[in-house]
Amino acid sequence: MTGPEWSRSDLSGPHHMFPAMLPRVACRDHRGHHPWRHIGLYPDWTIKFVGRLPDGRLGLTIHASKTILILAGLTQAQRRSTLCHEVGHMLRGPASVCRELYEESLVERQAARLLLPSVRRVGHALAYHHADYKKTADDLWTDENLLNVRLSTLPPKDREWLRHQMDLILL
Repeated sequence: MTGPEWSRSDLSGPHHMFPAMLPRVACRDHRGHHPWRHIGLYPDWTIKFVGRLPDGRLGLTIHASKTILILAGLTQAQRRSTLCHEVGHMLRGPASVCRELYEESLVERQAARLLLPSVRRVGHALAYHHADYKKTADDLWTDENLLNVRLSTLPPKDREWLRHQMDLILL
């Protein structure tokens, strides 16, 4: 069962250019990353919403047909997070089976940095929602998985700042 297709012609407005894998400094852009605009830079790729995907996946990139499959029925935040993740696979190209876990980890970290570039914004949202991950992720327009990835891969300096801020707020 497949749903409607999406193509670049569906977009309107300006498109932001983001290179395939952004350096860390560029990921701190305060404007944030817009995965729907980013995929618009690749008009030969198609997005399809499907009823089922294997192994409980939310998305799948098929390089041979230049198609990204996204599970139908996801929330807006889940669609955004899944698309960002799958665009990372699209840009990196097909990976060998022996590098599959490495690629998944790398693409997941990159998606988390793109969608959650500001540790301060994440910290403020966590504090506002009293460390409730579900509400925090929803507030940041991402899914809980990417929030967890972002927090678990913070550099020591950012982790210490965040811990200090949370200690002050959540006494």
